[in-house]
Amino acid sequence: MNDGIALIDSKSKELMNGATQLASGANQLGTGLNQLSGGVGQLAEGSAELAAVYPQLNSGIQTAAMDIAAAAQGSSELNASAAKFPDGEQRLLNGSQTLNDGINEAKTAVADSITTANDKTANLSGLDTYAATPVALNQLSIDPVPNYGTAFSPYFISLSLWIGSILMLIVIYLDPEINFERRLSRYLPADPRFIGFSLVAAVQAVALALVLQHGLHLVVKNVFMFYVVCILIALCFTAIVDFLIANLKDVGKFLALFLLILQLTACGGTFPLELVPQFFDIAYPYLPMTYAINALKEVISGVNYSFLYENLSILGGITVVIFAVNLLLSIRATKKQREKSAVEMTVVS
Repeated sequence: MNDGIALIDSKSKELMNGATQLASGANQLGTGLNQLSGGVGQLAEGSAELAAVYPQLNSGIQTAAMDIAAAAQGSSELNASAAKFPDGEQRLLNGSQTLNDGINEAKTAVADSITTANDKTANLSGLDTYAATPVALNQLSIDPVPNYGTAFSPYFISLSLWIGSILMLIVIYLDPEINFERRLSRYLPADPRFIGFSLVAAVQAVALALVLQHGLHLVVKNVFMFYVVCILIALCFTAIVDFLIANLKDVGKFLALFLLILQLTACGGTFPLELVPQFFDIAYPYLPMTYAINALKEVISGVNYSFLYENLSILGGITVVIFAVNLLLSIRATKKQREKSAVEMTVVS
């Protein structure tokens, strides 16, 4: 019986422990139910939120599905294009090789061209220095003329001597027919008037040269030849004017003035021949004042003796020829006058 009581006591303790555990479990169950109730509330709130965002989620899912479909189609196209890539890559390789070959050929051609250009431009050494300063002005005066008057003095000297010849022959020798016998020498075969006119012309030339040199201070390089040239020009002009006036009378006076006017433009004393009409250019070598001006330029500004002697020889030749013609005509006139005088004396006696 004691065993029974002990067993009952033991089981009672176990029962008490179980009741205690049951009470603790009930408490835990109550706590769990409370937590469950809170979780259900949260679940209800989450379900409400899910219900609110579900349309957006559904739309996003549909959009994602469409994007996936488009990506699938793009992937198909990419696969199709990728299938063509090896062929394009090969063509690109071939093209790059062709381009490389062309570049090498161009490089070789350029190198050859540069070599050829260098060979051809080897003689242009120093061209860069010349191009930097292409013009270097180095003034060298040849036969300089000090002033404007000196430059025009040959022209005005020739003009003065020609006008002097005309005035001398008109004043001293007005009418050869009236004064012929009075000035004619019975012991000479010809009228000696040309000798007298030549002496007057020489004196006139010397006087002109003296006035220019000492009065107007004309600077002359060769003084002796200056006087010789002036005298020769005066003799030449006097011979020409005397021939015209003595043989052609008033017509000769007109021709002497006409030649003077013509020579003013055609002799090259004022303007270069390139600036005058062609007619004067043609007449230039046939006028005596041309050679007179050239000779005076040489003795005044710079003596080029070969050119000086060339012009003096032409002036001298004109003088000799005209003097010879004048002498022959004078001999003929003298002979006729003497025959006329002999006939008149025979008739009177």
